[in-house]
Amino acid sequence: MGLDSDFDALHGLACPAVRGTLARLPFPDRAFDATVCCEALEHLDDALFEPALHELFRVTKRYILLTVPNDENLTLSCRRCRRCGAQFHFHGHVRSFTADALRGLFQAVARGRVLCREARGIVPVAVFRQSRWLYRLRPEQIGFWIARKGARCPHCGFAGFDRHWRPLFRVWSLALKLANGVLHPVPYWRSCWLLALYEVG
Repeated sequence: MGLDSDFDALHGLACPAVRGTLARLPFPDRAFDATVCCEALEHLDDALFEPALHELFRVTKRYILLTVPNDENLTLSCRRCRRCGAQFHFHGHVRSFTADALRGLFQAVARGRVLCREARGIVPVAVFRQSRWLYRLRPEQIGFWIARKGARCPHCGFAGFDRHWRPLFRVWSLALKLANGVLHPVPYWRSCWLLALYEVG
């Protein structure tokens, strides 16, 4: 079943679709044996986060399955709008999660009626450790921001981000990456996402 707050996003779906939001699901209590919420919670601000958790708990009879990015450094994908000055994440992420945080995710809204059966990393990839002092030299860290193609400020709608600085940005970032590779040449395995399974009592 498709769910979105925008009618246009629901148009053309082959499956049944309803209009709604994660913070206000248009379904009765305990409507589903299992509820799956993938790559959504990281987009919710403080006003929507706890209501969304409550709604997931409310409509679920037995199991809740969640996936979120693993301990994401939100700064790395942030950009700053040159029109209004607002800083925003390119993918719209506003919060980061760890496995420990997921284990206690429903405590406030479910009062002990949701038990975390498992919270672990998935999709492991080889990555290199990041030098702290090289991290401070990243373009974003010293005020040099550039947006990817298609970026739009969610606060004022501005989309005219600089393009002529893109080659310099890439050379700068590549130089830092190569320097970091010299300092930390041995990769380690790190999970890109976290998966958590909950049982509703």
